[in-house]
Amino acid sequence: MDRELNDSNQRYNNLDVKYKELERKCNEFQSVAYDAKEKLAQGQAEYQIKMVVLDDESRKLKQRHRDELKDYDANKTRDIDRLKQDFETIEINLKERLNKLEANKHLLEDEIHRLKAASATDKLMFEKDLHELKTKYQMEENLRRKELEDRIKNIQSAKDDLIGENAKMNAKIGNFLK
Repeated sequence: MDRELNDSNQRYNNLDVKYKELERKCNEFQSVAYDAKEKLAQGQAEYQIKMVVLDDESRKLKQRHRDELKDYDANKTRDIDRLKQDFETIEINLKERLNKLEANKHLLEDEIHRLKAASATDKLMFEKDLHELKTKYQMEENLRRKELEDRIKNIQSAKDDLIGENAKMNAKIGNFLK
């Protein structure tokens, strides 16, 4: 029973450690997801700032260099397209990473839920086993007490018989001596 109790405690402790580790990992994944969202927002802000800066440069260059306008527009368009493409690539990568992190988060939450359920089941089984062992020990104790009570009755009966025999013998001896 002690071994079963120790095994149950060990399983419970192992599940508790796993639960805490999974909870820690879940918190880490949430932190990474939050950082990825912040980087995405920062990338969007930088993109908007770059767009504003490029637009300002464009206006200044148009005023100074009207005859270079066609070349400048081509360069500007190419730069904007490249920045858009880079931004879109970064955005897609960050969204994919965020989706993966969200999926991992859900998997970890499912695992935590499963471990909680398993822990609760183990706890119920442990309590059931403990109750059964207590009942078994109580029955054994009652049986031992009954056996001891029967022995005491038998010894008491034998003592009473011996006292009765002794009284008879004393009476015979007393009659014999008279």
